[in-house]
Amino acid sequence: MIVYKYLPAYDYVFDSVLEKSRIRFTQPNLFNDPFESLPSFAEEKNQKIEFAKNDFRARFNSEITADSLKRILHHYYEELANMPATLGKTIVSLCLTQRRNNGLMWSHYADSHKGLAIGFDSDCSFFKPGNGKAKQGLKKITYSEKRESVFTRIPIEDGENELEKYFFTKSNDWVYEEEFRICAFTEFANKPIEKDRDGFEMYLYNFPPECVKEVILGFRMSKENQEKVAKIVANKFPKAELLQAVLNDSNFDLDIVPYSS
Repeated sequence: MIVYKYLPAYDYVFDSVLEKSRIRFTQPNLFNDPFESLPSFAEEKNQKIEFAKNDFRARFNSEITADSLKRILHHYYEELANMPATLGKTIVSLCLTQRRNNGLMWSHYADSHKGLAIGFDSDCSFFKPGNGKAKQGLKKITYSEKRESVFTRIPIEDGENELEKYFFTKSNDWVYEEEFRICAFTEFANKPIEKDRDGFEMYLYNFPPECVKEVILGFRMSKENQEKVAKIVANKFPKAELLQAVLNDSNFDLDIVPYSS
């Protein structure tokens, strides 16, 4: 199976991904899904309320005031809101898809069709557990109407059950992406850690050049960038197919065809 990563035509993509075979795994708090890495805490919230009430009653022999309970819950919600950022200090993710002609993804992740998509061989060692990758390896996202409860226990070996609910369950709203994901531990990222244009850490991981099977140019990519990518691909990934996206003549679809300069 080939899995695809949509990318903008930024300097980082040319310099790191194409020239140096290093790709970014992203912190959950930087994804565009506001629910990323946030399971449901409704049950825990109710337990927090009951604990606060019982604790106050035991200490002071009276009922907790509404203002005190509000302050406790506010502190609790602040901790929850920071959870994706906290998780991102330890675990980051690379998100891919099976679809190479997804118009929405070309728009959202490849700079409105001005970028490119790289097709990786999913059987490549890079997508297997070990060498800094989490035990799940490359795994398909589960889409659901309901968020996983923080108390749900999913039987994963070696204590990695937390990864399932935090990183591999998303809303049905995102089903069109047909996403696959692999997680990695930040301590295994290439050093030194670089910063992106917004000042966030970029956790980059080396991938074997032979993993690359296809490089697809967006149909709005500039001629200058087309020639630049074509030159790099010929030099760095000589066994990869160089392709381009074009508009289908009849349907609202993209055709992927061999690149012609």
